[in-house]
Amino acid sequence: MLPVMDSVTRFLNENTYDSKVLWQSVKPIVRQHENCDACLIFNDSIIEKAYTDENDLIFWHWDHAKKRGIKGINLLRGFYVCQRDVHSPFIRLPVCYELILKTGMLKDKKERRKSPITKNELMQTYDIKMYS
Repeated sequence: MLPVMDSVTRFLNENTYDSKVLWQSVKPIVRQHENCDACLIFNDSIIEKAYTDENDLIFWHWDHAKKRGIKGINLLRGFYVCQRDVHSPFIRLPVCYELILKTGMLKDKKERRKSPITKNELMQTYDIKMYS
């Protein structure tokens, strides 16, 4: 019998998991609970990786809570939140996520990277996809 970790690793390596796959799996549930009082909430968080080498994914990001730059992975997540009526519980579903890659370079004295698309543009893109 193979260890559980080998089977989990094999499962994750055999499939592609991206925002499109997530949306396709939760779309029927969102459509079932869709109403005018729903909202799309975005969460922008940084997974700190202080001792990892820098690359396009792991780089310096401004942390507004700590008011300083943090080296790590910047993750943007979207959640669909709604409530059918006052007596029913809230439904909170993850509908999208995006790892922020800083692949572009800024032209100044220091080496600084930037993302080719802003987080605001990403959020607008996901808003459009949800209603199509």
